[in-house]
Amino acid sequence: MAALVARCRRTACLTMRRLCVPLVIVLAAACRESALTPMGTASLVLSEIRLRGAAPVARRMDTDAKFARSVLDGIATGDSAWIEVAKAIEPGSSAVDASLTIALATALPLAPRAVLPLLGATHAAEEVCGIPFLQPSKDRITRYRDSALAAVLAVDVTTAARAGSAAPLPDTALRRKRGLCAAALRGSAERKLTRIDPAYVVKNKPVVPKKPPPKKRTRKTPRRR
Repeated sequence: MAALVARCRRTACLTMRRLCVPLVIVLAAACRESALTPMGTASLVLSEIRLRGAAPVARRMDTDAKFARSVLDGIATGDSAWIEVAKAIEPGSSAVDASLTIALATALPLAPRAVLPLLGATHAAEEVCGIPFLQPSKDRITRYRDSALAAVLAVDVTTAARAGSAAPLPDTALRRKRGLCAAALRGSAERKLTRIDPAYVVKNKPVVPKKPPPKKRTRKTPRRR
């Protein structure tokens, strides 16, 4: 009886293995090939970076358009896992660098608290926050500037209070990056709008109040005695 039970158990386990292995392969292939960047794809890319290094993954983005599009679309969503991918990737060409900049700029209004810490030597604030989209229209520039600026300025730049301190402490580095990004958004929008419509400067030039004309001095006539 015991031998029969053991045999049944072995048969059941073998059947489950035969069913599960193809299922795992199908699921992995679906995550790898889907253009919709489903949940879990970011972790696969991070695993590839850990195994092969950031440089080979960046080179793959140059040669595999489908892979590059899935990575860039994922980063553009502002999802925290995809932002980790952007943080880990080291652009190996100007094309990947430019595409990564546009993806981070797209994510900026959606997840400013996640994107701002990435600004620095690899991803300059003047580029990511410089509205780097290809030939944007006037309406898109103004809409993006307003939404991104509101999101960036709303970022809390304080950190948790240290032991013995009642008030939270300012995050100096994050506050500096927030200021650089806000300045780049304003300046870039101004330049791009002026390039598209030179009359923009005239229309939006602040009106300087006119000075009142100087009062005329009146000579006093001496009184006759």
